[in-house]
Amino acid sequence: MVTNKALYQKYCEDNPVPIFNQPWWWDAVCENQWDVTLVKNGGSIIAALPYHLKKKGIYSVILPPQLTQYTELILNYPDGQKYASKIGFEKKNITEIIDQLPNTDYTELTLSGKLTNWLSFKWKGFTETTRYTYLIPDLSDLKKVHSEFKENIRREIKKAEKQLTISTIEDVDIFYSINQKTFARQKIENPYSIDLFKKMDEACTKQNCRSIYLAKDQNGNVHGSIYIVWDKTTSYYLAGGSDPDFRTSGAHSLLMWKAIQDAANRNLIFDFKGSMIESVESFFRGFGAIQTPYFLVKKYNSKVLKFVLPLLYSE
Repeated sequence: MVTNKALYQKYCEDNPVPIFNQPWWWDAVCENQWDVTLVKNGGSIIAALPYHLKKKGIYSVILPPQLTQYTELILNYPDGQKYASKIGFEKKNITEIIDQLPNTDYTELTLSGKLTNWLSFKWKGFTETTRYTYLIPDLSDLKKVHSEFKENIRREIKKAEKQLTISTIEDVDIFYSINQKTFARQKIENPYSIDLFKKMDEACTKQNCRSIYLAKDQNGNVHGSIYIVWDKTTSYYLAGGSDPDFRTSGAHSLLMWKAIQDAANRNLIFDFKGSMIESVESFFRGFGAIQTPYFLVKKYNSKVLKFVLPLLYSE
């Protein structure tokens, strides 16, 4: 019998699926602890949603994979639908997707803003929280894109260009060490381990869909680094870091600008992947990017778990 994962794998091979939905991505970031719900009509997939199922102590939970900001709930709409029919189609198929999810103590999903109708989740007992990313949807005119940057971003880029050189590197350990410095400065633990990051990096390298950018000065000091991944439509800022000793050099702004230019060369849009941290949000917004919602939906089936939820996130 052909499994859902095998059917989904074939679907992703034949269709332009976002990187954060790709089976190879989920294999890397979930260590194969994932499955997928499907709605089928004959041999065609109508709807699909991968999910990350794991155990946390005595609890069974569905959680968003690490390094995965959001996942698309795939819906293949019939051609020529009227609006009322489209909403009905969503209700029917999203409900089927939800009903196929395992019965867990807690379920949490982050869904891309491509789908704005979460009523089926509400009717199934989920609550919703809106989150935001920032997108630059049109990179066809880089001069115009640059003109939309806030003055402080343009100033930092100009300053950094005078003293820094941007290059791409292959050594993920160098990136991770810089990334670690950012978390250390904030006195918080890095949420993803080096082993997990290397598994993700190995998978992206095989797919030829990642770049690691490094900013250095003339003395060889590393000021910052960012990690970019992409699919057929979008380039995503996945992670970054800077040396606390060089935080005022403008390196991060210049690194972002270089990544945006490369995304333009690939005819992609640019997704900053959002943040609910005020200072980070302000930085992303400074690039003239458009605020775009995505959605966190969650449901408790264990009342006790509401009081021990922080334990879910301690590996």
